[in-house]
Amino acid sequence: LRGYSLLPHIKYFTGNTETEESMRFKVDFLETISNLLLEEFTREWVEASHSLGKLTRYQAHGSPGNLIDLYSLSDIPETESFGRSNFPIPGLRQDVDYQEENFGKPTPYCMKFASSAANLSNHRLVSSESATWLGDHFKVSLSQVKPQMDELFIAGINHIFYHGITYSPPDKPFPGRLFYASTNFGPHSHFWNELPALNQYVANCQHILQNSSPDNDILVYFPIHDVWTKTDAHSLPRMFGVHHADDWLMDSPFGHMIKDLWSSGYTFDYISDLKLEELKVRKKKVLAGNNAYRAILVPECSTMPLYTLEHLHELAKKGIPVIFEKDLPQEVPGLHLLEERRQKLSELKVSMRKTGKSSISADIKQELLNTGILAEGFSKKGVSFIRKRSGNQTLYFVTNLSSSECLDWIPLSVKAESIEIYDPMSGRKGLADIRQGIQGTDIYLQLAPGESCMLTCMPEEADAQPWAY
Repeated sequence: LRGYSLLPHIKYFTGNTETEESMRFKVDFLETISNLLLEEFTREWVEASHSLGKLTRYQAHGSPGNLIDLYSLSDIPETESFGRSNFPIPGLRQDVDYQEENFGKPTPYCMKFASSAANLSNHRLVSSESATWLGDHFKVSLSQVKPQMDELFIAGINHIFYHGITYSPPDKPFPGRLFYASTNFGPHSHFWNELPALNQYVANCQHILQNSSPDNDILVYFPIHDVWTKTDAHSLPRMFGVHHADDWLMDSPFGHMIKDLWSSGYTFDYISDLKLEELKVRKKKVLAGNNAYRAILVPECSTMPLYTLEHLHELAKKGIPVIFEKDLPQEVPGLHLLEERRQKLSELKVSMRKTGKSSISADIKQELLNTGILAEGFSKKGVSFIRKRSGNQTLYFVTNLSSSECLDWIPLSVKAESIEIYDPMSGRKGLADIRQGIQGTDIYLQLAPGESCMLTCMPEEADAQPWAY
């Protein structure tokens, strides 16, 4: 697949001295493993399942392949919320004996690999194995589970199932048979009688989230070849897990970019080399799945396949804002025909700089502003959100996972004549106080720590009761 034989390079699996050739060989090896996993296992498994009339649900994380591509092949991409997030919500009861160093900490940035794949591939459902290892058996509260569900929702997950319900014979005395990976959601659980209240809340949220479309503005390129370049010879193959993501995700230019976009209130999905080739252009937007994106961001990266940079150049020439952070890529990956590909890369970069269709900037948010892409105001008020659409309406799921009450005017990027607030916990509804801002509509929002709501932004004035603040 890479154009040359593996055999003369086997020595690089055990060598302790890193050279440019050994590094390039490792990247080729890892890309080949990723290709085989995608085409020879995942695609064949999905096609075989479909031939039997079955759907597939796939937890791609933890594997040595590009997660975006692997998730997208299945009918229901599925992430996992493993560990607790340590939300600073006052009074939140948590297991004091929990060991984060052993179990890790979930992050919406990992969860978005599954939801991005679903959005790019037009999958209606994107799932999660949820609330794994929030604490030891009988030491987890439903009040601790609820914000973990909210974190999944804002990451684009809309199909929750709980972890930890295992079969226990009816004649087995208390506490029955317990699965090692708590939380315990079985009939012997201390919160079994109260669980329907949480289930109803999740069902109310999922009904709206499953029956609406993604509405994200930005695609962020995931530079997997840079990650492979940094792989140690003794850790081959490279596994992309959700339990401890810092070593491959967060401590990188890609991780820094998505964290900054998230905290600034921008809406985005991730995209891979393969998925970039599938994009369609219409009216200066790129189409993928059921979403129309307005810009593509490329975090600072040193290595990029030549075909990827060529495709980004073509998209820019068609009017799509393609924004490179700080500089264009410096290298192509792999060994085969290296000098020939390096020469083509150099010529392509010269052409891109001459045409000026794409932009290079150290200030990504200013470039987004120049293209007319606005951030939502929730994040500046300590509130987390996801934006979706249904017909001519814009929807927001909003949750306060911070330590402070939100009681303020929040600017939205959309124009609305009326906005309905819906509390999925109580079922209460009402029209919000709004005012027209310079670029969008402002809403007056009141959310205590741990609370959440749905907002429906309508282009016409609605006749309904006002929301009781």
